[in-house]
Amino acid sequence: MAPPKTSLDLDWSGDAVITKLKVFDKMTIKRLALATEAQAKTNINEPFQHADGDNRGQIDTSAMVNSTRAVFEGPNVPPGYEAAVISPQIYAPYQEEIRPFMYPAAKTVAGQAEGVALAIARGVLR
Repeated sequence: MAPPKTSLDLDWSGDAVITKLKVFDKMTIKRLALATEAQAKTNINEPFQHADGDNRGQIDTSAMVNSTRAVFEGPNVPPGYEAAVISPQIYAPYQEEIRPFMYPAAKTVAGQAEGVALAIARGVLR
């Protein structure tokens, strides 16, 4: 007995599909960068016991939390990248070393990336 013949009809609207994929890509990157920014700010605000015995976040003046942001163009975005999440205060690297806030934010959002991408894909790639 011969195997059944199969066929596949594909309506390839190349330019439209490529345009949608580019929109999907940019939307996903933007959503993930903004989610990382939000999580980093949450991490900065999260209370912990300091050396002086006080329970507070990494905030004295709010400068670090207010300056932490996602950027999509300019000198803070490395060549070849679409976005960066920065905390430009001079003491931010020291705070990251004492009690990380940016790395855990990136790790948390990376764990959510598939769900974010699927949600965006459902809206864009219909």
